[in-house]
Amino acid sequence: MNEKFYEALENNVCPECGAEIIEENREGATLCKCSKCEWAIVSTLESEESLDETIYTIYILADELATKDKMLKIGKIVGWNIIKTKHALSEVKTYVTEGTASELSDIIKALRDNDINHSVEPEYKY
Repeated sequence: MNEKFYEALENNVCPECGAEIIEENREGATLCKCSKCEWAIVSTLESEESLDETIYTIYILADELATKDKMLKIGKIVGWNIIKTKHALSEVKTYVTEGTASELSDIIKALRDNDINHSVEPEYKY
């Protein structure tokens, strides 16, 4: 594999067409696939995230203007009913859960993808 290939992966772009690369963790392996063409590669090397043993804590932050739809999304992501979610959104910061980076990655991704105001302590760099 050449330098151009590694540079493309480093920049999270497909070495074939230049589109964004999407990473998916699957049972101890990482699948990197192009969002546009059919290019893909699988790596069994452990990611920095999977090796990180730091314990992170997720908090939901206040959002007094949250819609019912947003509250339902939050409840689905973190496992709360609508009453608990509504109460959490009225607080400055409400504890959700804690765990390692790899244990929390799906929850954090869902919170980000749904524009849900949250924080992770210590700073989550993945």
